[in-house]
Amino acid sequence: MAASDPRERFAHLETQAKDLEHAVTQLRQKGLDVSYQRVALRIIKDFVAYGLEDLSHGEAARAETIAEELSQIQADARSQIQAFLDGRSTPSPVPKFRTSKIAIRDGHFQGMRRWPDGRTEASPIIFTGHGHFDQVRRDLPKFDDYGVNVIQIEIGPTSTVVGPEATDTRRLEDLLGTFDRAAEHNVSICLLLSPHYFPEWAFKQYPHLSRCEGGFIKFCIDAPEARDVVARHIRLVISKVKEKIALHSICLTNEPIYRTCADDEYTKSLWAGHLNRKFKGDMEEAKEKLRTNGPSFEEFPIPDWRSIQATPLYYEWCVFNHQRFADWHRWMAGVVHEVA
Repeated sequence: MAASDPRERFAHLETQAKDLEHAVTQLRQKGLDVSYQRVALRIIKDFVAYGLEDLSHGEAARAETIAEELSQIQADARSQIQAFLDGRSTPSPVPKFRTSKIAIRDGHFQGMRRWPDGRTEASPIIFTGHGHFDQVRRDLPKFDDYGVNVIQIEIGPTSTVVGPEATDTRRLEDLLGTFDRAAEHNVSICLLLSPHYFPEWAFKQYPHLSRCEGGFIKFCIDAPEARDVVARHIRLVISKVKEKIALHSICLTNEPIYRTCADDEYTKSLWAGHLNRKFKGDMEEAKEKLRTNGPSFEEFPIPDWRSIQATPLYYEWCVFNHQRFADWHRWMAGVVHEVA
C-alpha cells in the first residue's frame, strides 16, 4: 500500500515506475507493442516531478490528486502487462506517424506512418498535441511516448521586424533549430505567426495604429503601415521555414478579436464603402433600414461594441466588421502563399 504522506507516495511511485519500465523493456524485447503502457510510464515519470513541485508551492490538494491518479495509472498498466506476460491478452499494434511531408487528401491529412514490425505506409493521420511555449520545445524527445505528433509554437513581428528598415533573425534561427529537433522526434509543427506581438517602435512611429483594440489585436489592421510590418514578418519567417519537413501548417492568428476602431480613419472609410455598396448609394433607404441618421455614408455612426444592441445598425456593423476581419486574414494567407 502506498504511504499516506504525499512525498512518500511520490517516492513509492518512482520505485514502481522503475519496475514498470523494466517490464515494458521485457515486452518490447519479446516483440510486443507496448505503446499504451509507455504512455502510462511517461505520465508517471513526468507527473511525479509536477506533484513534488506542487507540494513545494503549497498546492497540497492538487499534489494529492496527482498521486491518486498516478497510482491508478500505474496499477492499470501493471495489470495490462501481467496479462500480456501470462498470455491472457495480446497488445494491439499501434502505427505511429513518422516525419514526412504532409499532404491533404480527400479532406484529411496524409503522411507516413510506421507499424511496429517496421512496415511504413502513406496513410490518413490524426494529429494531436500541445502548444505553445518553451515547455513543448523541451519535451520534444518525450512526445513519441505520449503519442503526440504535433505542437504549435509561435513567433511574432516583435521578434523579427525591429525597425522601419531593420529585421532580426536571432529568434528565427532558434526556431529553425526547433524544427530540426521536431523532425528528429517525429513531431510536426503548426507555426503561429502571432501578429498580436506587434512591435512597440511601430506604435511610436505611427501613433494612429493604436486607435484600435480587439483583444489580442491591438493595432489598426487596415493601416498600410501595419500591413507593411505584418507582411515583412510573414515573408521573412515563411521564407525560412517553408522547406522544413516538420512544418505541418501555418496558423495566422490566435483567438482573434477585432472590435474597437471607431476612431480609425481606415475603418471609417471601409464602413462608408460597405454601406454605399449595400444600399447602392441610396442614403434614404439606408437611414430607413438601419434606423439612423447621417448626412452621408462617411458620417454614419459606428456602434459602441461595449453595449450589444438589438438594432439593424449594430447588426450591419457586425456583418461589416466580421467580413473586414476575414478579409485581413485572407490577405495574410495570400502573403504566405506568395512565399510558399
